Amino acid sequence: MPPGALEKAKKVKIHIITPRLPPRVCGIGDYTASFASAIADKIETTILTAQGQETTPLPGIVIKPVFEAAQPRSMARIAEVVAQDKPDWVLLEFEQFMYGHWGFNPWLPLAIRRIKRRCPNTRFAVMIHERFVTAETWQNTIMASWQRSQYASLVSSADVVFFSIEVWAKILQARRPAKQVVHLPVGSNIPRLPISYEAARKHLDIASDVFVVGLFGTPATTAPALSRVRNALQSVRDAGHNALLLYIGPHSARVQAGIGALPLRAEGALPADEVSRRFAALDAYAVPLEEGVTTRRTTLMTGLQHGVATLGTCSSVTDSTFLRAREQALLLAPTTEQS
Repeated sequence: MPPGALEKAKKVKIHIITPRLPPRVCGIGDYTASFASAIADKIETTILTAQGQETTPLPGIVIKPVFEAAQPRSMARIAEVVAQDKPDWVLLEFEQFMYGHWGFNPWLPLAIRRIKRRCPNTRFAVMIHERFVTAETWQNTIMASWQRSQYASLVSSADVVFFSIEVWAKILQARRPAKQVVHLPVGSNIPRLPISYEAARKHLDIASDVFVVGLFGTPATTAPALSRVRNALQSVRDAGHNALLLYIGPHSARVQAGIGALPLRAEGALPADEVSRRFAALDAYAVPLEEGVTTRRTTLMTGLQHGVATLGTCSSVTDSTFLRAREQALLLAPTTEQS
């Protein structure tokens, strides 16, 4: 091989599709930005995203506003851009409600099929952050009908299917053994600051005798989740401890209503460095999800990343990694329990 041939070798190109990017508050948007930043030094990375949104510049990454979030038919533009750029890979970050009202967007699978026809050398991968709604109500039953169809079409088109939850990967692999299926856990979106517990407490002006329980993001603010948090916080106070709930996220009023008169500190959505400081100040971290904890939750991963004692819930979709680590890395209660 001639000298310098490796340096001149064609760099792999990838186009990543997502409607949302920072600074908008969105776990999948944050995940996409973090993932793209992690591969950008090795892979020529372009993000195809929605128009009309402010986006934080990502070093070494091209961001192209291509489609309109409020116009599902505009997904056709994705195929045009891909046909022009001819990347080696197209990766779709997928959750139904990101692409259409009620999760309805049949034009997205059509755009992917058009890419497959027009660009036979471009491989397609899809990262499934959420498959489709479960048919628990008549409204969800109706939504599930088209969401299942859209999901099946994307899976059929994909050369590789990534799942953020292990159980989902096993279900598809059993049904389609020839399909390349990969369980790909998400990571934390919050870089950990090198700050001590004591320094974080001082920064936040929290007394040393206060037992601080953390709550982070949107999924843990449903009524059943907040009921669990309220009961747990009350138990700590009944045991004679000065307990405080520290909530990080945009739903302060909802959390206050859910825990009643119990002490709460809530300052709304915060930049990543301030989120990390608050995690460093916690004594315990609550992740009381109705679905149970899974490897798709960046909020859960942030607590583990910061080494905080984590209290969560488990269900039939909780990943085996967490079930094996319960009582060691984290404590888990079945979702059927309410305290």
